[in-house]
Amino acid sequence: MVIAIAALISGVVIAGSGQLPSARLKSSATEIASAIKVAYTRATATSQDLRLVMDLDTQKVWLEESDIPMLAQARDKTGTG
Repeated sequence: MVIAIAALISGVVIAGSGQLPSARLKSSATEIASAIKVAYTRATATSQDLRLVMDLDTQKVWLEESDIPMLAQARDKTGTG
């Protein structure tokens, strides 16, 4: 009986662990979508140019606002435009 319970618990843990990366992905996608909505709302309300910056090394996302248009060139490796 103890072995059957241990096998059941380990099966649930192994099967449930596959959902963890999916939950992280869904959470990250929701965060980015929310940031885009905030940026759009703020840009239309203030007539300011905004851009969404994603730092993949530090896993951070933030918005930058400017009075002048920001344009990143396709070959610009620095991201400064």
